[in-house]
Amino acid sequence: MQLYHVRQQLVSRPLHDIRGEVFRQLDAAGLSIPCGRIAVTVGSRGICSLPVIIRACGDWLKQQGASPFIVPAMGSHNGATAEGQQQMIES
Repeated sequence: MQLYHVRQQLVSRPLHDIRGEVFRQLDAAGLSIPCGRIAVTVGSRGICSLPVIIRACGDWLKQQGASPFIVPAMGSHNGATAEGQQQMIES
């Protein structure tokens, strides 16, 4: 068996206006948003600034006339309980 030393260099292009970028991307998607309740699924896979992104999604949906609510989509994270997943989302 041979082992190789590997280096990964990631390109960092941080967004300075995350909320604005979320709004731009959602506007550009050309979605037809129904009025009424809309679930926004939230996972826990280490997405940077996840609370800011989710809040921006909710705010954008509200501007479109929807009533968004959060649904955890985490599988077995935090014990696979609603309470554990809620704690994960809130943190």
